[in-house]
Amino acid sequence: MKNVLIACASRRDRRELSFDHVKIGFNVFFYTYDQTKSLQKIWSPHVGWIADTFDPLTVIEELVSYAQALNVHGVAGSDDYPASIFTSIVAQSLGLPGAHPVRSILCHHKYYARQAQQKYVSEAVPEFCIINPREPQLKNFTLSFPFFIKPVKSRLSAFATVVHNWQELRQCFTTHRFPQQFIQQFNWFLRNYLPGEHDTDHLLAETLLEGNQVTVEGYVYKGHVHILGVVDSIMYPGTISFERFEYPSSLSMDVQERMALIAKKCITGIGLDNTLFNIEMMYNSVTNGIHIIEINPRMSSQFADLFEKVDGFNTYSLMLQLATGIQPTPMHRKGTHVVAASFVLRLFEDKLVSQVPTEQELARLHAQFPDLRIEVLAQEGKRLSHDLQDGKSYRYGLINLGGTDFKQLYASFNVCKQSLTFAFND
Repeated sequence: MKNVLIACASRRDRRELSFDHVKIGFNVFFYTYDQTKSLQKIWSPHVGWIADTFDPLTVIEELVSYAQALNVHGVAGSDDYPASIFTSIVAQSLGLPGAHPVRSILCHHKYYARQAQQKYVSEAVPEFCIINPREPQLKNFTLSFPFFIKPVKSRLSAFATVVHNWQELRQCFTTHRFPQQFIQQFNWFLRNYLPGEHDTDHLLAETLLEGNQVTVEGYVYKGHVHILGVVDSIMYPGTISFERFEYPSSLSMDVQERMALIAKKCITGIGLDNTLFNIEMMYNSVTNGIHIIEINPRMSSQFADLFEKVDGFNTYSLMLQLATGIQPTPMHRKGTHVVAASFVLRLFEDKLVSQVPTEQELARLHAQFPDLRIEVLAQEGKRLSHDLQDGKSYRYGLINLGGTDFKQLYASFNVCKQSLTFAFND
């Protein structure tokens, strides 16, 4: 049995790794990320207590100490940020398999990642430009309106939007910014591992992409890139908010193979190794073009059971194998379902949550759909905006299901949705 420490463990990590068949051969230990541990109060005799500043060494040292005490053979984490960065730093400190911290952080910085993509797969990169909102006059700005803008470091697509004119762009300079605590946090990683002139307070502008959005999921083992599959991203009509994710993809095998080739060239060029990854891409059927949206140096944990339902393996198993230096052996189309999807329950107005599903409701649905996954994101008594959202809509739940075909899958989803008691007030 090999011991694996899960850094910054999420509720989804704990759920998926509670299944014996997923963690077979491994003892799994969880480290819960308490953000207060990574904050250090600074006191000045002139102004008193100053705003919290990020001190990640506290978390890193605690993770290293915990891992050594457990005699772990690997450190892993599925959460995007800061888990994937902490994981890479701790693994390197202990001489364990994992992505190099510099490569991981590069993927997190959207502008530096774009520069790397342009170097290795220029044909798959839209025109882009860095913006410093602190400069009254934009330098070397070449894009034409409308274009897409987003922070160089974000979460859940927060503050990503289309701007149509200079007025909208300049409004983003003040409205599309994360709290200083978040900015200072990522700036620490940049200063210590990837120093450069473009800190977290910058924005990335790029030409608009149109077409079918997908996620290419894969892993790297000892320098060899392997593609696991392509998941379709379906948006709510007229928005850039996800409605559901479907696997397998409906795109032709020719397009999927082209995407796989781009992914392999890019991941190899960047130098990611010994990790799962996912790359969001856009396919334009009119131009037949494929473009990268972004690269994430970790698994898509939301899709872990979709692969299990269709292919017969859970990507959490692969995460444990890679973390301990074992070559993964994924299966193909060996699952109990032909198709699978992750449905996002979402509203487009901020509401007060007055009721969420009961344990009895959840138990009845699990009895009807044994491999169902439900996540209740809303918290009773709190507004939907209490949790981090994308800035344009409000997630309140996730439902993952499998089926014999998508028609049957949608019918099962409707049964689940109608059986769950969510209630909202203004």
